Amino acid sequence: MSEGFTENVSFVEDVSNGVKTTLHFQGDQLIVQREWDATPWIEAAKAARAATAGERWGDGRTVGYLPPADHGRFLVETRGWSQEEKRKWIRTYFQERPDLVTFEKYLLK
Repeated sequence: MSEGFTENVSFVEDVSNGVKTTLHFQGDQLIVQREWDATPWIEAAKAARAATAGERWGDGRTVGYLPPADHGRFLVETRGWSQEEKRKWIRTYFQERPDLVTFEKYLLK
């Protein structure tokens, strides 16, 4: 009696927070593929930039969106770092991805 699939099969298991998880069954192997769609985060950041245009700095100002797909990377890469080193990582992240910035003046600082 044979078990499993007789041909390669792929299907989308989950889509949440802009991350699409696809499972691929190829022979006796399972391959998990995750793809990140930044579009919802970029659109939200654009709306926030428009809403804060011309405003001044303030305490607790949100300066950008760090999507879940990159938040995990931040946690792994900055583990054990000082607060200042983490701030530099965040600043570099947003300088490389200005579409995710919600407060334009943050890039000018």
